[in-house]
Amino acid sequence: MSNIFQKWRKKRKRAKMMAQNGKLSQDVGSEEGYRRQLSMHKIAAMKKTVLTVAVVAAVAVGLVLFIEKRSYRTYDIIQTSEQEDIVSTKYEVMSGKILRYSPDGAALVNSEMDAYWSSLYEMQNPVADIRGDWAVIADVDGTSMKIFDKDGEAGQPHTALSRPGYRPTVLLQPYWMEEIPHGSIIMIRMEA
Repeated sequence: MSNIFQKWRKKRKRAKMMAQNGKLSQDVGSEEGYRRQLSMHKIAAMKKTVLTVAVVAAVAVGLVLFIEKRSYRTYDIIQTSEQEDIVSTKYEVMSGKILRYSPDGAALVNSEMDAYWSSLYEMQNPVADIRGDWAVIADVDGTSMKIFDKDGEAGQPHTALSRPGYRPTVLLQPYWMEEIPHGSIIMIRMEA
């Protein structure tokens, strides 16, 4: 029974091919046949292009929807760090580590917030200037400065000048050192 069905399919396929070949042979010689074949080819190419663009657009829309609408159901806490006063705490990079300073003190920490050293002080509005392995933290409206290196506090110069509108530590901060030969700090003297 299956042999009969296969023979019938082959016969039908052969007849279809013969009919197409007959049309092609008739159409090849004439101008009208050539134009018809060309338009059929253009239509087939256009259908393929439209279908390809539609599939790509559907995949892109599906991907965007998947990314936008997905939700996470579980999470792992990798690391926590307690931040007491986030507003007034400031951070700067010093020697490949993080200098964390606030009005209450300063600390040099790594990316996990483990402290290498910490120092306590009291300043109203501290600002920092960092040069290599050295940093100075000065009180903008006060008269105190603290100098730190990568190992901790290295010095604490003071200025007695305190006039309204005159902020000596802000003026001294950009010029806070000339050089640091082997740990000794040479301050530049400024004339008012």
